[in-house]
Amino acid sequence: MAERWLPVYESFSEEEDWGDPSILQRAVEAVWNCALGTKLTRKDHGTHKARVEENMPHVDDFASDVEEALATAAMVDYALDCCVSDDNTGDVVMALVSGFEGVAPGIHTDEGEFPPGWDEPQFKDELRRELKPLIDNAAIDQQEMDVFHEELKSLPAVTQDGVGPLPEDVWESPEVKDHLKSVFKLRSALSDIIPIVAQKIQTLRQKPEAAESNKRAEQAALNTWNLPQVQDELKKQLEMIKLIGELSTIDQKQIKALRPKLTSSGVAGTVAPRPDPRMTNEAVFERYRRLIESDLKQHQNRDYSYLSVMREHGMIATHYLSEWASRYSRRKLVLEGNQVRDVVGRDALLARYSKNDAAVQGDPGWDENTRTLFENSYRHIPSAEGGFEVRSPYEPHSYGPSLRQLCIERRLAGDSDQDVWDSILQWALHQPAAWEEEDRRKKKKLAYSTPGLAERLARELSWRDTNDVDYPWATEVSGETWRVGLNDFPDDLMYTLVVDDKVIGKFHDWPQQWLRDMVG
Repeated sequence: MAERWLPVYESFSEEEDWGDPSILQRAVEAVWNCALGTKLTRKDHGTHKARVEENMPHVDDFASDVEEALATAAMVDYALDCCVSDDNTGDVVMALVSGFEGVAPGIHTDEGEFPPGWDEPQFKDELRRELKPLIDNAAIDQQEMDVFHEELKSLPAVTQDGVGPLPEDVWESPEVKDHLKSVFKLRSALSDIIPIVAQKIQTLRQKPEAAESNKRAEQAALNTWNLPQVQDELKKQLEMIKLIGELSTIDQKQIKALRPKLTSSGVAGTVAPRPDPRMTNEAVFERYRRLIESDLKQHQNRDYSYLSVMREHGMIATHYLSEWASRYSRRKLVLEGNQVRDVVGRDALLARYSKNDAAVQGDPGWDENTRTLFENSYRHIPSAEGGFEVRSPYEPHSYGPSLRQLCIERRLAGDSDQDVWDSILQWALHQPAAWEEEDRRKKKKLAYSTPGLAERLARELSWRDTNDVDYPWATEVSGETWRVGLNDFPDDLMYTLVVDDKVIGKFHDWPQQWLRDMVG
């Protein structure tokens, strides 16, 4: 399998100018030598695997498809594992599976893993009532918990004095000790909990709506399996197995004759044609909504007893930073990288957020301790690990309003200190009005919420750059001035069409027949 797919990785590496195919080639050579009797040492096995992993592409780092290259690297990894295991059937199967993943990403995703109703409040409440006594009465190893408690005390945290351990009395507080005890009780009760949860889910699977859901999942799987590229890979795998089965012995001569056949046009892996994998603005909007809805559900069930400890030690501002950062990071997650199809619109949006954030000047009202906490947080959370794209709370932010901007705006409006912090929580936890608007539109099966918008979006038009970050594009149509404005995406639809200062309606994606200049 790895030999079949090596040419695919080589093509990817050449096109993207990324990765080192020779690393994978040497690893495959080592596997062939192993098949011929040269044992692969554990040390060499580990070295090859580490180098292969370094040359595995990440889907977020490339605008084009990387699934084929990723699948090839996985096959090489499984092949290496076959050299150090007496039972390598599982690795062989996974290498075959990788071939199908390469031509149809997600083909083996289990869409029916959770039946309908598993996340409904009624189901969760019933499950909670049944599991609570098991957790409450679970035995814990006090000595083990004490050891873990001591280890926690040495963990670094962002404090008003910099990065370092939290004060001793924080860890000794009743709230922290109760939370720690709950964690250990949960762990102790897991062996009893898992069978109950499994039985409950099985009961849900037997309901009529679950059967219908399973039927849809099975049909979707069948449709994927019948894709031309999947059937082509299946035929090639069968041909590969036939070639291997025709070997009279496994020796140098037979292997030398086999390898060119595996990379021939009738057997080698191929890059399957696929639609643009990048997400439309509507898909980004929906993905962001799912993330926020999940966050809001978790927020409702969260235990905030620890806030009293934070207030007592003058660290409550960290809570407001965390809540703001959680919402901001979700916006950043769905907008950054190469996953967005509408790059022109996205870049214009980020430029707008940055300019508007920079334009808000004034005193956010942070005392010295709060300033220190916020500044340390920015310095010690790298962007690559889900942090901010800037290194200071005072720099312009590109994915929405900064904490500084929100604080200044509310102070300028005359809010009290507590009202300012409350407004931060409201921003972090709000449900956008656009969600209800979109639900109503879909229920009515409308293409757009506003009548007449579809006809305007269907016209062939050329747009010019206006140098206005709020309305970046404009054009003239039959004596009317048309402008396209940017909204608070992804909390709102991306665009608004305005004709002679009259709002016509909002829409997600830029029409294909509209040509526009690059902003800036």
